Amino acid sequence: MLLSLGGGRFAPREVEVGAYGEDQQGQRRIAVLRGLQAGDVVVTRANFLLDSESNLRAAFAGLASTAPAVSASGAPATSMPTSGGQ
Repeated sequence: MLLSLGGGRFAPREVEVGAYGEDQQGQRRIAVLRGLQAGDVVVTRANFLLDSESNLRAAFAGLASTAPAVSASGAPATSMPTSGGQ
């Protein structure tokens, strides 16, 4: 489950759920037994967008950690082989 922290920030929260069903208006209701506190704001819409953004951030972070080093001039940094005696 995702909680809204405000300011466009979100946090995952592990919860334990109990009984579920629909109320008289056809709205889905789920009993949360553990993991939430009074006043927590649960994200109920745009979950796909949040998940997609999270996946993109993880992918970009992975690319950044495997990207070749760049010199201060912006050119790819290269390592020069060194000879043992020099």
